[in-house]
Amino acid sequence: MKTILVDAEKQTITELNSLGDRSAICDLLQSEDFTIGAYDADTFDTIYVDPIAQTHLPGFTVFRKKFYGRGVILGSDFEGENCSIVTKVKDLHIKFIAQ
Repeated sequence: MKTILVDAEKQTITELNSLGDRSAICDLLQSEDFTIGAYDADTFDTIYVDPIAQTHLPGFTVFRKKFYGRGVILGSDFEGENCSIVTKVKDLHIKFIAQ
């Protein structure tokens, strides 16, 4: 499914395909765990982040919230299952936070 990876350290935004399951999200975050950071109430697109990385710079903003480290953005359906992201990268308005 269509996925967006945000890497604050490298200041990159990458569109890619992933399975969207727990293992794939952890691999992309380079973490053993993740948490839901935020979601868009209109599209149900959801950002998953590494909870440990949320205390370190560098960071980025998306969905009007600040996050740190890496983030994985996937779509969600009405039942809460992951699916391809709906929003286009340019419409996410991701901004990187200077160190």
